[in-house]
Amino acid sequence: MSVILETNINETKEFYETVNIIPGILMAVFTLVCTIIFHFLSVACNNRLLVLIALFPLLFCAEVINRYEERSAHTWLDATRTAVKKGFITADLYNFHKYFKELEKFRDMPKSRQWENISRYGRKKDFYVLVFGEGARKSNHSIYGYPKETSPLLAKRRGMTIIDGVYAPAPQTSASISRMLTLNDKSTVDYSYNAIDLMNSMGLTTHWISNQGYIGFYDTRVTLLAKPSNDQYFLNKGDFTESGFDNVVLKPLEKIISEKSNPDGEFIVIHLIGSHPNFCKRSPTQFFKVPELEELGNIKNCYDDSIRYTDFILNEIMLRLEKTNSKLIYISDHGLTRLNRTPYFFYGLDDLVSRGAFEVPLIFWDSQSIKKSVKIQRTYYARNFIHTLANWVGIKSDILDNSLSVINDEYREGTCNDYSMTSSNETITFSSKEMMEKCKFYDFVEK
Repeated sequence: MSVILETNINETKEFYETVNIIPGILMAVFTLVCTIIFHFLSVACNNRLLVLIALFPLLFCAEVINRYEERSAHTWLDATRTAVKKGFITADLYNFHKYFKELEKFRDMPKSRQWENISRYGRKKDFYVLVFGEGARKSNHSIYGYPKETSPLLAKRRGMTIIDGVYAPAPQTSASISRMLTLNDKSTVDYSYNAIDLMNSMGLTTHWISNQGYIGFYDTRVTLLAKPSNDQYFLNKGDFTESGFDNVVLKPLEKIISEKSNPDGEFIVIHLIGSHPNFCKRSPTQFFKVPELEELGNIKNCYDDSIRYTDFILNEIMLRLEKTNSKLIYISDHGLTRLNRTPYFFYGLDDLVSRGAFEVPLIFWDSQSIKKSVKIQRTYYARNFIHTLANWVGIKSDILDNSLSVINDEYREGTCNDYSMTSSNETITFSSKEMMEKCKFYDFVEK
């Protein structure tokens, strides 16, 4: 359903180019029809929930095909039974309703909100750059031990702190980033306390550069989070042309750097298309792709190529920041589950939940540091990322907690704040069964 709710038509088309032929074609037809009707009719009648209810027969057919495609059912009849048993009719429609209420609440908020009782400490930087990767599995980065050299440029960098043991808040983009950039708990995401408003309240100039989709008034939680920023550059407008490679983010970054004027600093979010399916369209390079390889090997190589190209983009961003007094964070929105069938890497939704779908890279870099880069083993659940972000910029507040910042000496592992959320809004921990017994509210533990 996230394909319909939170991607543009082109991203939907690219995604279905990677799935098995027969169910893939059926699923693509159903989903594309639903996506087109959904986005156009929702504007006309001004009520997305009513449109979804009207589309229910098509959505249910798409869910049945999806169950068959995921091999969680061996026959079409089993797929239908599974879709009903898994609560599509009740749970999914309830989640749709909850999702729209969440968006309406965010839209009804003032354009910006002033955080109260905040102060600044430490030396100010020229630029604070936060780069979000897309679908980048930690285990496919050579700086985390992957045998292929997918991050050779970062490996040569000094001044980096690499955190090993980080888990994304959720296995899909919008749910994950919305939690990273807000105060949140199991049941709520408080958009009234978000990172962009925090930076604005502290006097920083805020910018948002995105190579992800943007589709107008009815938009995703991520694009709504971008709206309080002083400048927005959405480079993938969601039309029928293909998304550009991530090098398109460099030009607006250069413009921001050249026009720098705020002594309090500038906060820049860069949202990459990264390793979004279709993997073979994410990179112009041929580092690992070998056309004559069988399908499995080639798609895996395409995925590794996308990681390698992100390494190139990160290095290019750092090159542009080297002559400034700046800091950078790189974190992926989520990982992907590894499969033994097409498309071989997939979102960790429903029955495909896995550790790999949540494990993500987290890298801190300082343009002024000449220290040798270090890797630190530290378990961290990025649903608490706004506390790390504020600590990194040097912002204090009564409602921010240093013990939830992974870079703070007060940081504590093994607390009941250590959890992520599945696509079914269940809590999951990757820590231990002891944590589940201690904190009670975990729905399940994945080892």
